[in-house]
Amino acid sequence: MPQMGGFELVQIQASPARVSRARSSLRTAASVDREVPVYHTSNDNVPFVPVGTIFLSFKPKQSDAVRQRVLDKHRLELVAAERNGFLTVRVTTPGTDAVEVAAKLQREKSVAVAEPDLVTTRRLQNFTRP
Repeated sequence: MPQMGGFELVQIQASPARVSRARSSLRTAASVDREVPVYHTSNDNVPFVPVGTIFLSFKPKQSDAVRQRVLDKHRLELVAAERNGFLTVRVTTPGTDAVEVAAKLQREKSVAVAEPDLVTTRRLQNFTRP
């Protein structure tokens, strides 16, 4: 089986309902530490795997209580806090998709940035630092 970033990639060719059942079954297997989806952003079939962490920042002047409510609501664990106010948080519920959680966080009024950490096989080409 192909591997990427410590993950073994398993391709499931089935209807969405059967894929959902297969993923649930994988989560219960003793040999499976963690099950996450694989994303492809274009027709080039380059895989992106969410590793479970999210880079998060809040809008200015958000209280600690508001920040904590957001973390609790989305069942996130603080991994690291940076001086610039950015946080690295981790999803804590098995089977939770960090990409979906990041999308939900982006809809929170108090959140400025929420981006999932992704592993991929491709290197950046023609990347110019802003």
